[in-house]
Amino acid sequence: MAKYKLAIVSMQSDKNQLWKDLQEQYVIYLSKWADVEQRELLPGNIYQREQAEEIWKAELPLWQKILDKKKDDDYLVALDLDGKMYDTEAFANFIQSDSRRHWKFLIGGPYGLPPSVRAACDFRLALSPLTFNHQLAKLILLEQLYRALEAEHANKYNK
Repeated sequence: MAKYKLAIVSMQSDKNQLWKDLQEQYVIYLSKWADVEQRELLPGNIYQREQAEEIWKAELPLWQKILDKKKDDDYLVALDLDGKMYDTEAFANFIQSDSRRHWKFLIGGPYGLPPSVRAACDFRLALSPLTFNHQLAKLILLEQLYRALEAEHANKYNK
């Protein structure tokens, strides 16, 4: 079976080495079944603004570059509080049931993704009804992807 290609694209950077180390550990775990790319768009000082619409307007050109590079076999997933929520087993089934092997997960800034970016995605996923910072959202996503791929390869991993 072909390896998955997983990309996690976030608007903000991870400045704290602890977060980077924890995320990298899951990238190592996932490397048995997937090539994982983490990309940060680094918007600069746009978060000095207070209104979501102003921030989205500043972020949009960066997201548009990602959308413009979408290939036919890419599956774009927006992390969004209003997205579909799964338990671990259902999330694993969701990942395994799609025939595409190229997944791009988009994580927005403090106000989430701009509405037009969410609309351009193939799917909207909620990790929880709680709000997480982008570092924790990445870590939770990586951990759940690891569980999903462990389950796909018939390895026992606690539910």
